[in-house]
Amino acid sequence: MFLLKWMVNEMAKVSLRDVKSPTGELQEGEKVVGILTDDLKRLFAIRAALYANLGSVHRRLEEKIKLLAGSEIPEQEIKAMHVLHTTAHNEYQMSNSAFWHCVRGEFPSIAGQEIGVRKDWQVVTIDSMLIIKKDIIDGINEIFAKYSQSKEE
Repeated sequence: MFLLKWMVNEMAKVSLRDVKSPTGELQEGEKVVGILTDDLKRLFAIRAALYANLGSVHRRLEEKIKLLAGSEIPEQEIKAMHVLHTTAHNEYQMSNSAFWHCVRGEFPSIAGQEIGVRKDWQVVTIDSMLIIKKDIIDGINEIFAKYSQSKEE
């Protein structure tokens, strides 16, 4: 419950002037269903900050592990590192889940569909069959290119 209250309090502090829209362009097979509300933009910002924090925690832990390499790491130190990582991971996961659940709640027509957020806060549905087909074609082209290259050698 603490984390939910914290997220709501943090959202109230977010200035929309400081929140940057995603930069991803609309892709083939995506359909715009609406624009994020201001509250969802704030939650997006909290989610992004927690993701950045998780990355920072990962880097700090990697540095610490490198420094301690080859030496006996005290059990208390291992537990502290585990708690730090788990907390950062759980905070991000909760914010990510909350964000996508809230987006789905705001746009009920997207139930059961893959969704995304694009440039200018556009909420989109994603045609997963087009993605699958593109991935298959890209994979075949890659195999063909490797095969062609090996025949030339």
